[in-house]
Amino acid sequence: MIGLPETVEKRLLFIGRKDAGKSRLIRNFIAEEIAQSGYSLFETKKVVRLHPYGLNVIIDCEDIETLLTPSNEITSYAEERISSTDFIIVIIDGRGRLTESEKETLYYLSECRTPFLVAVNKIEFGVNEELLKDLKSLDVNHFEISCGENVGIDALKARMIRMLP
Repeated sequence: MIGLPETVEKRLLFIGRKDAGKSRLIRNFIAEEIAQSGYSLFETKKVVRLHPYGLNVIIDCEDIETLLTPSNEITSYAEERISSTDFIIVIIDGRGRLTESEKETLYYLSECRTPFLVAVNKIEFGVNEELLKDLKSLDVNHFEISCGENVGIDALKARMIRMLP
């Protein structure tokens, strides 16, 4: 892409269940860049400039199911992906409860060194109180967002920037 230096400063990984809103969150996260570059979410590891911060990042996305074995154990593939990432955003559909795969992933992320945040998406439909209790019991930072209405995404992005190593 024209104007970006050869080196990339940070790697971001978006993790979530199918239909949790990963693609839409990425679109909202880098909306200005998409308009300029014709960005396709089918192209993984895309280098973009994170506005308004001027930070160059590699954006990547992963279905949570690909990180776990059928018995919900973290795979070596997941360990490699997570350890090679600078920051992770876990997207959770706010209408339901945490699945076992989400719980295991959050537990694993809490134990490793890679900083992460949880984005509870689809708040325009309401947020399941049991989900919020589950997140509180796991002691994870979360933001309530709506990708459909573009609510809370700037606050999530700003917090991520402050937490980046």
